[in-house]
Amino acid sequence: MTKMKAALMYGPNDIRIEQIDKPECPEDGILFNVKAVGLCGSDIRNLTTDSRGGKYPWLYGHEHAGVIAEIGPNVKQEIKDNFEVGDRVFVSPFGRPGATDLDGGFSEYRAIHGSTLERVNVLHVPDGFKIEYAILAEPLSSVFSCQEAVNIKSGQSVAILGAGPIGCFHSELAKLRGASKVIMVEVSEDRLEMSKNFAVDYTVNGSEVDSIEAVRDLTDGVGADVVISANPSGKGQQQAIYMCAGFRDMMAKGGTNQGGTVVFFGGIPKDQLVELDTNYIHYNGLWIYGHEGFTLPQNRAAFNIIVNGHIKAEKFVSRIMPLEKINEALELAIKGEVIKAVLIP
Repeated sequence: MTKMKAALMYGPNDIRIEQIDKPECPEDGILFNVKAVGLCGSDIRNLTTDSRGGKYPWLYGHEHAGVIAEIGPNVKQEIKDNFEVGDRVFVSPFGRPGATDLDGGFSEYRAIHGSTLERVNVLHVPDGFKIEYAILAEPLSSVFSCQEAVNIKSGQSVAILGAGPIGCFHSELAKLRGASKVIMVEVSEDRLEMSKNFAVDYTVNGSEVDSIEAVRDLTDGVGADVVISANPSGKGQQQAIYMCAGFRDMMAKGGTNQGGTVVFFGGIPKDQLVELDTNYIHYNGLWIYGHEGFTLPQNRAAFNIIVNGHIKAEKFVSRIMPLEKINEALELAIKGEVIKAVLIP
């Protein structure tokens, strides 16, 4: 059987480049040749912990774009009418038909079955647009979905905890939606400095100052209308509560009688519980919102934002590296030395 390159996980921080069986094109689907795959925050968490409970090897990777290598003879008519072999496409994340362990984006090929094509987006990447940038549609989709849900709008102040790629996407999109003030809170000075390349009005180094006090000072003592905890930190979630504007403070400034919104966007380790001051939440009328995922229409909207240049993709992709350097890319991401690393299988 023909082989392909893949980055297999054998345990925490044990990622090996190996040759595995190349999947065959499904009769009712397509064979997708992965040309670029992003290293996501969830990938970093999964690859550095016992994410599979000892069940290895495993193949991760879901932020991908590439080329249609083959089209099955029994694929649905919509695919036949709109796609050809050789077309450059972005493919939204999808699961593993048959629960195979060795089907993921950190590889050269993925088989997309007909049942999967019913629930993913396969979108043409425009000529002249770098395939490595198209993968950004996936992380932006969750951000787009989140901000649509909490309805960030013109004139609002937004505080973001975590200057990783998700935090920086939140800053850019909040400005596109009309936010008047975007505050980035981060404990890494390097990442904070990089965030200044994005739509950030003020930066707060939480390792040097009281970040709660700093955010309230930057919002006239009221707190931010929306606070987004976009990092895997329980402490960040606790702090976000006190950075958010309560309804009494808003009313005192002539505003609404509804408190602000706190968003828990970044997941934390599953065995970690976070204590929250529910009295503060209650008596300040705060809204708490947890977010994960997106719909296919939201994914298409995010893709269009990227390929039409409303958000500059080149600002996000710090490094483009061969798949063989996945361990180096992980190290750079963990140290906060890149906003986004993209791997080429």
